[in-house]
Amino acid sequence: MKKTLILLASVGLFWACSDSDSDPTSNPDPDPTPPPPAGTAEVIINEVTYLQGQVEIFNRGNAAANINNYFLCLGPGSYVRVGDIITSGSANLLPGQFAVLNYNQTGATGGLGLYANNDGFGDANNILSFVQWGEGGSARENVAVAAGIWSAGDFIEVANNDNTSIAYDGAGNRSADWSETSSVTLGQTNVFTAPEETSSVIINEVEYLMNDQIELFNDGNIAVDLTNYWMCLGPGQYFRVGDSANTTVVLGNTTLQPGEFLVISPVNLNLSDTAGGLGLYVDNSSFGSSETIRSFVQWGDAGNARENVAVGAGIWNAGEFIPNVSAGNSIAYDGSGFAASDWSEATPSLGQANSN
Repeated sequence: MKKTLILLASVGLFWACSDSDSDPTSNPDPDPTPPPPAGTAEVIINEVTYLQGQVEIFNRGNAAANINNYFLCLGPGSYVRVGDIITSGSANLLPGQFAVLNYNQTGATGGLGLYANNDGFGDANNILSFVQWGEGGSARENVAVAAGIWSAGDFIEVANNDNTSIAYDGAGNRSADWSETSSVTLGQTNVFTAPEETSSVIINEVEYLMNDQIELFNDGNIAVDLTNYWMCLGPGQYFRVGDSANTTVVLGNTTLQPGEFLVISPVNLNLSDTAGGLGLYVDNSSFGSSETIRSFVQWGDAGNARENVAVGAGIWNAGEFIPNVSAGNSIAYDGSGFAASDWSEATPSLGQANSN
């Protein structure tokens, strides 16, 4: 018996393969990354705190790279010169060194490219590294695919957690080579620790003028059965999510996986066209209880029936409301915070990520 210690020096990842008599070359990495030629810099995106707007880049090559005039790009109009946003590390990035960048345009979904220059963000010859999370089809995905550094439609599932990051394992060009981790290690070797299980479902969008449709979103990291969850507009105005007689499922399933949407519409109730408040509850034991309410939004005016319950739960600010929208539009949540300012008028995107 022998033990083989494998060192990925480029990213400082260690693991042991024990109790094996086999040739270590007989089971090669199915997605290897060959070392760069001698005297070559190779700078990559290595970790992203996508809700906090921090990006770690790493030089896994064997020569220094001047990254001052490199660029990060999320899409048309969303790009920035690396030298302007370095918060730690050096613009002269030596082999094995990290630089941390503050790029506050990232969010719950995105496709981030690192470019050698700004001569053409649509040019596959200029893109050096890429990662996509939340959903596929971002603006620079096709550029990365053409460059051979990403797979079409591939993306990292994320839980929209302020305390996690997505981190690269050091080999390959697929979403499987990235993981969401609760061990945020900006400027250091990546450590992969599974995020703590979080059960969280929120009201994400409401179209109250035309079709009375409500979008729920699982922003946690575990599946949630919404069958016995309830929606409440006020006294005598409530309906169970999983009650087919009183709730129409427009899109999705009542067992909601992380990152999935459920669009529902009440059968026997109407959402107010002028002023309404809508609460999501884990059960119907007490709609006046701040212990059972999970999400809330109100529009048109303050003081709706369940506002005080939401305020008591710390998920709304007293007296705040979203102004009424134009016919055909909806109110949509931006994914962070509990204030009316975290909502805005939007073209309906029910069943998809909000664009605000």
